[in-house]
Amino acid sequence: MRAIALMPIADISERSDFPAPALALGACPALVVESVLGERRSQNGAQRGQFLPDLQTHSRAMGQKDGENELAMFRRRQKWTAAPHLQPTIPKPDRLLVEGSHAAEAPDAALQADPSALRLARQIYAAWLQRCLQQGASRHNPGAVTALPRAAIAHQLDRALQLAGAEAAELLPLDEMQRSRLTALCSLIAALAGSDKQHVRAVQIWDRLIDLGLEVLQGFADMEIVRAAQRAAHDPLTGLPGRAALQQRLQAEQSLVLRHGRTCAVVMVDIDHFKAVNDQHGHQTGDRVLTAFARVLRGGLRPYDGVYRYGGEEFVLVLPGAAAAQAVRIVDRIRQSVVTNPLVQTQAGGLHISFSAGVAGLTERAIGLTLRCADQALYRAKAEGRDQVHLESCA
Repeated sequence: MRAIALMPIADISERSDFPAPALALGACPALVVESVLGERRSQNGAQRGQFLPDLQTHSRAMGQKDGENELAMFRRRQKWTAAPHLQPTIPKPDRLLVEGSHAAEAPDAALQADPSALRLARQIYAAWLQRCLQQGASRHNPGAVTALPRAAIAHQLDRALQLAGAEAAELLPLDEMQRSRLTALCSLIAALAGSDKQHVRAVQIWDRLIDLGLEVLQGFADMEIVRAAQRAAHDPLTGLPGRAALQQRLQAEQSLVLRHGRTCAVVMVDIDHFKAVNDQHGHQTGDRVLTAFARVLRGGLRPYDGVYRYGGEEFVLVLPGAAAAQAVRIVDRIRQSVVTNPLVQTQAGGLHISFSAGVAGLTERAIGLTLRCADQALYRAKAEGRDQVHLESCA
């Protein structure tokens, strides 16, 4: 048999324990070779079937820790789905973008950090798996395995969920599956450390550890692929998701409203006199205004609130857990901050803008009708002088 390597490794090619496909630490995360899993499962299926009852016994001995892990996962899900409405600090718009600076062209730091957190979690884990294979342990001489850096990996997964904001809901099932696999890996490591290294059971544990180790690596790849697909649907200028993502979010929130009696507000937001900004300062400044405005909206809301670019200078906010009247106060607080501070700096000085907004409650009525009611409230705000937030008047 041949060796399995995590590239680049120069000295591991002499091993004679595993098939030969390589896993590059810096390469595309999807390059986890399925043939490795298939071959190892076919070779060791019978032996592993005898071993699984022993592993289950060992896992039951760790029942208290498993219960704590399940409680932690439950609390993490509650955090993203049912947290009370917070009052975050709204960033000062005049510190966001300055004409002629590199910050004007730089993407949002949160958008950069998000995929980096998942990538770092994968790389920390892959480095651990590489060390396991470099320690001299093999299928015929299974030695003790380095402790899994579980806390460091969990920290990066938590960062990724936090930075994903409202889109974390799609990552949660994958995240919980990964943490469950990591728990199983820790059980295998402990079982290997307490076993007779010359006994066939140690070989069975080692086989399962390597198989599960590759599955964990593939799990990180799956999470990165999902997050990359989410980011691909974002508006390249503002970094916000667009109409397709908005429709999916509204359908999901409406389902929660109908099944669990939750409240949710939908807000139409439009920058006042945006055409004048383009005409007087140029389209490049107009783009910077849109980017800075998107940042202010994101910064003024909870991580799991939704901010979407609807088209042009129009945005839509989705505020789960907020009644329509409460949403009016929240958006008006953002409006006051935008009016008070210059949004961007130009050669002529700070550029102030204002915006108008219309708020509607998400109910059992059609989603299109809810958007239309919010849009009508927005136009009333425009007609009555702009720089206002109006509540819907639909029956």
